This record gives sequence, structure tokens and C-alpha cells, in this order.
Amino acid sequence: MPGDVLQPACVPDARPSPKVVHPPSMTMPLNIHVQTSALRYTYTPSQLSYIMSRQTIAAHYARLLTRWPQDVLRPEKSFTKIFQPRVQTPPAPCRDEEKEVNAAYLLLDNAFTKQFRLQQRLLKPDSNPEHYTALKQELEELPHRTWFGNLKRRLTNMVRLK
Repeated sequence: MPGDVLQPACVPDARPSPKVVHPPSMTMPLNIHVQTSALRYTYTPSQLSYIMSRQTIAAHYARLLTRWPQDVLRPEKSFTKIFQPRVQTPPAPCRDEEKEVNAAYLLLDNAFTKQFRLQQRLLKPDSNPEHYTALKQELEELPHRTWFGNLKRRLTNMVRLK
């Protein structure tokens, strides 16, 4: 089970890659021993099936990088900048990379939006029913607006003739 897997303590600079040591007399080992510098861990085959290899994790991050949408409002603060270093560097021993990859896929596929739908009365409040519609339209127009368009919009919001 994933909870039964022993995790080494977080040591920022000591990230040795684990070496799998198979018992010499068995073709299908009952337990697999993983040796990292001074620490030795024993995993059963059921525990080992839950551990992702470094190549698999890097492949998942690379796939997420290609599928993740670009942020048109803040391109310098893109979420893909978080994924890029994780493709090249090995994971920290205390970080559960499998859970992080799964969470990123759930965000990418809008799983939470599909599972927890917002009610119409939340999207169209009685005080201002068109608020979220106008906000969505404003966010869609904003990346394509010129400097003069921003100034014009600011001035029209200062003076309202209604």
C-alpha cells in the first residue's frame, strides 16, 4: 500500500538515485531492497507497484507541459515554469511525485469543475445578475486591448452617465 512505503527524511542536497538490489537466488524477488547512500529500505512487490520511476514521472511532467494552456493575462507567471525544472531534476525524497502528477492532471482536465457544478443562483446573484458575464467578457478582451483602449476603459469607468 502507498502508506506503508518508507520515505527517507528530507535532505535538500543529498538526493542519491536509489539502487535496486535483487536477491541473487530468486528470479521473482519476494522483497526488493533499495539502497540509498547510508539508508536501506525493503519493499514488497505490492508496495513497489505504487512507486513511480523517475523516467515515468519526467514523462508525465513533459506531457503536462505540452498540454497545459498558456496564461494570456500573465505569461511571465506561467504555471508551466513550475513543471519545467521537475522534468530535469530528480524528486526530493520527501515529496510524493505521484500525487502531484495526479493533481496536475485533475486540474488540466477540469475534474473539479465537472464534479462540483456551480448553481445558477451563484453565477447570477440578485444584486447584479450580469456581473460574472461582464467579468468573463472583460477577461477575454483584456489581452488584446491596446494601451489607448485601457486608458479609454479606465476613463469610462470613472465617469458613468446612468
